[in-house]
Amino acid sequence: MSRGWRVFPLFIRKGNTKLKEFERCPSKWPRLATADPEEFDKLWGGKPWDSANAYGIVTGASSGLVVVDIDVKEGKDGYTALRRAKAEIGPLPPTFTVFTGEYGGVRGRHLYFAHPGGFI
Repeated sequence: MSRGWRVFPLFIRKGNTKLKEFERCPSKWPRLATADPEEFDKLWGGKPWDSANAYGIVTGASSGLVVVDIDVKEGKDGYTALRRAKAEIGPLPPTFTVFTGEYGGVRGRHLYFAHPGGFI
């Protein structure tokens, strides 16, 4: 939120009580995404870290943000797809990157880029 990115929960705790009781948020919730921590608390109840275990960031032209998700799960190899894309379009510019889940000792990544239609 401090970067101005609008966020929304992907999974929210049922009744805000137990860590093991999460349900997937409805797809309409990205429309309620906000970059304001106080608004987030009003919409989702409690502090963000108390309500949900995962968050989404609004991407695309409206946010000025593009995120490339490199999955490494059974049957998926995002790194092979990324190598193919680089062979077609050339090297990617340096960018903010975070590690995601791990499968078979290989970690996935999210690569964050400015949207070609505008900046964050």
